[in-house]
Amino acid sequence: MLSRAQLRLLGIALITLGASHVSTGVSAGLVIAGLVFAFAGTFGQFPPTNGSEVRWAAATSLVMLLGLVGPPIGTYPSSIAGIRPSLIVVGGLACVVAFGLGHRHTGRLVAVALVLGVSVITTGALMAQEWDSGVGTDIYHAHRAAGEALTGGQNPYTDVVRFEDGNPYQEGRVFEGYPYPPVVLGTYGLAGSITDPRLISSAAWLFFLGWLGWRAVRRRSGEAWDSSFAVLLVLGLSPLNSLVWFMGWTEPLTLALFAVAAILWERYPKTSGVFLGLALASKQYLVFLAPMLLLHRDRGWRPRSMMAAGVAGLTIFVGLAPDPPAYLRSTIGNLADIAFRPDTQSLPGLVDSLGLQLNLPNIVWILIGLGVTTLLARSSSTTSGFMIRAGLGLGAAFVLGMAFPNYWFLVAGLLAIGTVLEPVDAGVMHPGRSETVDSSQGRRQETRIAGV
Repeated sequence: MLSRAQLRLLGIALITLGASHVSTGVSAGLVIAGLVFAFAGTFGQFPPTNGSEVRWAAATSLVMLLGLVGPPIGTYPSSIAGIRPSLIVVGGLACVVAFGLGHRHTGRLVAVALVLGVSVITTGALMAQEWDSGVGTDIYHAHRAAGEALTGGQNPYTDVVRFEDGNPYQEGRVFEGYPYPPVVLGTYGLAGSITDPRLISSAAWLFFLGWLGWRAVRRRSGEAWDSSFAVLLVLGLSPLNSLVWFMGWTEPLTLALFAVAAILWERYPKTSGVFLGLALASKQYLVFLAPMLLLHRDRGWRPRSMMAAGVAGLTIFVGLAPDPPAYLRSTIGNLADIAFRPDTQSLPGLVDSLGLQLNLPNIVWILIGLGVTTLLARSSSTTSGFMIRAGLGLGAAFVLGMAFPNYWFLVAGLLAIGTVLEPVDAGVMHPGRSETVDSSQGRRQETRIAGV
């Protein structure tokens, strides 16, 4: 029987594979299937682990890589088409080594080095060929325009920032005002004033993969769980990573901030709250995770949540204060004005590909998303539980509305962080346990299985 960790790994793989597929129907079907597996791997009645997660991840990743051999899977930018065969070969070798020798420390070192090498080579090739090239993506130009506004002493949230919408169904439409919150403005926008803003994506993504690799190689031989190694294989070899970098999407930064918050979670709740607040304030749609701050309970939850809420509110205020109408128009109005897109990687997109129509009003799927996240948050009591439920809650909202590759990139990343930390929360050799959780409402007994 498959374990819960294996089901969630399969879910992560399907989500990232679907998000990089060029066919809307296939793409939406894969991400929906991945979300179902992720839910089953969290709440299903399956064993927490069966000790073969690394082999499962290696086999799953090899299938993803083989899908890159021919179209339409793997929407790689044309700039790295020449090295694509090398990526497949090196990544495939990493899977083979992990499958056969992942239980040995030397084999793990070799496989981790190969996976990280693939990521460094891919990012390096993109940076070398596309660096500051004036690429025609809308988000890239938005970052550069915001950087110019900053250096000129102007407010980027006003009409001094103008860029053409990349929506193929609304050609010629022009956005006014920088569409991202101040956390992104202070990183991508600031970087865009002096160099290619995607430098932030490179640093954030390599940091995240480096953290996974470090955890994987430091694991002692014989431990029942090796989720860091398994997650590194699935995420590090995903065809989605290059597309996210190329487009200038900002989810790598958000994911890195969540990872830092998770690293500091138990020992330094307040410091963790700072990074959690920055992560939550980096994307408008992360308002769906507000119930997590209110309802999650574990040691240090109160100072962490209060700090996160304060930091998020402060960063938003910085952008809002100079010109509230302009800020709201650029960060919310621009998004609200986007009409339905048939290429959305969600249930409406899947239905549309079948010749039917399912276009829920925004208020409906937003309320459903908040409701699902609230239900999930009520049972969250560990670091891994928070991250996994955050990913599932976002996925539940996205699957009913409009979602695109960068949205699912973050969902997969949050599920990955939770999967990596799950053994720590549950106890490496004792994945099921019962413990007492202290909350402001009193003390309550709660049974946890696999830290979820």
